[in-house]
Amino acid sequence: MLRTGNWIGLAVLALVAFVPAGSAQNIGAQLAGTITDPSGAVIPGAEVTLTAVDTGAVMKVTSSPDGLYSFFNLQAGRYEIQVSNKGFRDYVQRGIRIALNEKTRVDVKLEVGAESQQIEVTENASALNFETAERSGGMAPETLNELPLIITTNSGGLRSAASFMTLLPGVITPPGQGLDATHFNGAQRGAGDAIYNGASAATGNSGSGIFQAAYDYAQSPEMVNELKVISGNYEPQYGSTAGAIFIMETRSGTNEFHGNGFWFHRNTALNARQWNVDEKPRDLEHDAGGSIGGPAKVPLLWSSKNKTYFFFNFEAFRQTGGATRNILSIPSLQERQGDFRDWKDADGNLIPIYDPATTQIVNGQVERKQFMGCDGNTPNVICPDRIQNSLAQAWFKYLPQPSYPGPLNNFVALDAPASYSVHTNHYTTRVDEYMGNNDHLFYTLYLRKSAPTTKTELPVEISNQSQTYITETVTRLNWDHTFSPVLLNHSGCPLCRPVSSDSRSFSACLSPVVEFQRRIFVLQS
Repeated sequence: MLRTGNWIGLAVLALVAFVPAGSAQNIGAQLAGTITDPSGAVIPGAEVTLTAVDTGAVMKVTSSPDGLYSFFNLQAGRYEIQVSNKGFRDYVQRGIRIALNEKTRVDVKLEVGAESQQIEVTENASALNFETAERSGGMAPETLNELPLIITTNSGGLRSAASFMTLLPGVITPPGQGLDATHFNGAQRGAGDAIYNGASAATGNSGSGIFQAAYDYAQSPEMVNELKVISGNYEPQYGSTAGAIFIMETRSGTNEFHGNGFWFHRNTALNARQWNVDEKPRDLEHDAGGSIGGPAKVPLLWSSKNKTYFFFNFEAFRQTGGATRNILSIPSLQERQGDFRDWKDADGNLIPIYDPATTQIVNGQVERKQFMGCDGNTPNVICPDRIQNSLAQAWFKYLPQPSYPGPLNNFVALDAPASYSVHTNHYTTRVDEYMGNNDHLFYTLYLRKSAPTTKTELPVEISNQSQTYITETVTRLNWDHTFSPVLLNHSGCPLCRPVSSDSRSFSACLSPVVEFQRRIFVLQS
């Protein structure tokens, strides 16, 4: 009869056989080191136990004949390590902080003594990467929570923790441009990718992953456990991009319940007057929400062998008006009477306008005559009867009066441009399941729903601006299984589906992936 571990192995092999490969990456961290005695000789067969402080998850390995030990597929967070061996004092090190996708090294020197005696160390692991030549930088959860984020841009939008990547070394954003224009270590804009919970955020219809992180999949700081940017010398699993890799992991529940609530508000009375506008644009903005996470101690989900944790985050954004309004160009009062003598170039020269009624073909070329007024001698003037007898009058009756004189930049728009985010709810749910010491499954659901919105800069009767809306669903299902210290498996299935009012309507991307590989690590002492 097959044991549970064998059934799991067969299930993984079935996934390998029947699930096509896609663009996903294993973003689990690694902890490794060498165990030696006081003389520096390696100690084989030592029992090494790694405990996740936040969840209580326990992993155990035995040091190799070379005294080496290693743990892989680790979640970012706090850990404690304990090493035991006959004839030596137990060694315990607390305060280890492992970052997202980090290669951490903790070497252990055991002291001779009774097993009942214990050496306890409170110290973090070295911040240096001894394992690879990777160049990267990241931000811990404490930093994400402490740094402020602007509520919205002029066009409206949720806060996004992805904006923090511009603070890292080697990241440059041209003045006045957004995150999608960012360059990483001199690479081309748009060349990077964003990975959410082990899978790429890039879709074939919405641009690069960095674009998605900046605009489509806004990441509330409250939902982010950690973020990292890998800017050079990264592993082959990230080889599908020519730029940097932005990695983000969502927050998960822990052994204790944690939650928060927030409300940010912007008001017209608190804003400065926009330059070249007599009155402050109406701008009312609300960004509110909260999160909660903890253990799911209910039957079938919680036992001595199985542990389940949940995390839920909600954020809602509402905006009326906008921080600024655009300055548009509409026909001047003079031009509405047919007199276009104010239509001049930068040097003050008259720009001719031509009469379509005089169109003719001359030597195969289309030619028209310039409007010359009723007397035939006044350039750029249309006879009043041509204006009165045209459909222009039906359009003019809705056209507002200019805000300023002149033919260009003469009208303050009625409202801010329409955007997807002015009425948006954002939900994130994550469930983690630990089955014994060898299996970790977690599921993430990201849902962003924006209500249909129409905001016109000219009266609606003559405006060509249409209704905008977007609903985006992003899911991640990941499974990490440890067969042995040198045989690991990571499998993931990402799914994203944006539905919007633009060209991305009803488009979907499904990219399942399975990694099954024998990883043999030779670690230098």
